[in-house]
This record gives sequence, structure tokens and C-alpha cells, in this order.
Amino acid sequence: MKTVVLALFAALALFAGTASAQQRIDQSLPVSADGVVDIYNPSGSVRVVGWTNNEVRVTGMLGEGVKRMYFTGDSVRAEIRVVVPKNVRDVRESDLEVRVPKGSRVMVKAFRSDIEVSKVTGDLDLNSVSGDLRVSDNPREVVVNAVSGDVDLSISSSRVRGRTVSGKIRLRGTPGDVEVYTVNGEVRVEGGPL
Repeated sequence: MKTVVLALFAALALFAGTASAQQRIDQSLPVSADGVVDIYNPSGSVRVVGWTNNEVRVTGMLGEGVKRMYFTGDSVRAEIRVVVPKNVRDVRESDLEVRVPKGSRVMVKAFRSDIEVSKVTGDLDLNSVSGDLRVSDNPREVVVNAVSGDVDLSISSSRVRGRTVSGKIRLRGTPGDVEVYTVNGEVRVEGGPL
């Protein structure tokens, strides 16, 4: 009986350690309507949504094994970085939703993360090594780069630059100056209103 009780306590301690290792986040920072938002998430997902508030709000879940989330800035720039310990491979995915002033310039860098952006009218610079990138609505200029992932753009933008090494690119809408290519995949362009 004593062995069963000890095993039960060990299992509960392990479960409590796992549950507490994930961390829910909900933080805000004031920023100007046309400021810069710089986001880095090594693994998981980043969803960016433009809104009319002059603040950046980050919600979501930091994965197990993540050291912390670095969130700082001033009235013209906000920086969000998910920090993982060096030389640690078993870090769970962090899933972030970031609300930004719709006129913001948004830069996202990721390693194994999907990136999705909507309702942002400023410039976008999105990069993921292994993840899909999806953009919709009317950003001013769009630059997207993926090494191993698909790019899906449903936009009306003055300038679009898109590249993937091993993936598909799909472009819908009425963009202006367009340059897209893939090394090993297909490019599909569909004009017309969104």
C-alpha cells in the first residue's frame, strides 16, 4: 500500500510540474498607431491581428521549457521575444496572438512556427524556417520568406515579395508590384478583388 501511495504522489508531482511549466500570458504595452512591432517565436504559432487601439497586446501560452517571454518597448517600438534555454531541444511550442495598431510595421522571425497576419495596413516582413505563412487584407508592403513552408497571400498591396525554398506560393487579390518565386514548389497567382 505504501508503494502505491508513493507512486500516486510521484505521478501527481509530475503532473503538477508539467501543468505549471506552461504559462498563460496576457500583457499590454502602449505604442503609437504607426509604430514597429518586432516578434520572435522559435516554435509554435504567431497570429497577428490589427486593431484600432494604440497598444500591443500579447495573449496565448508559452510552451513547457520556455525560459521566459521578453516584452518591452516605448511609444514607437515594441519587442516580443520568446526565450528558450541554450542547448535545450525539448521545448514545447508557444502559441501567441498579438494585437497591434493596424498601421504598425510588423516584423516576425520564427524557426518552427506558422505565421498568420490579418487586418494590418502597415508594412510586413515575415520569416519562418519551417512553417506556413498566411497574410490577408490590405497591408501596404509585404515581404515573406519561408525555407520549408507554404505561403498564402490574400491581399491588396502596393508591393509584394515572396520566396520559399520548398513550398507553394498562392497569391490572390490585386497587388501592385509583385515578385514571388519558389525553388521546389508551385506558384499560383489569382487576380481580382478580395
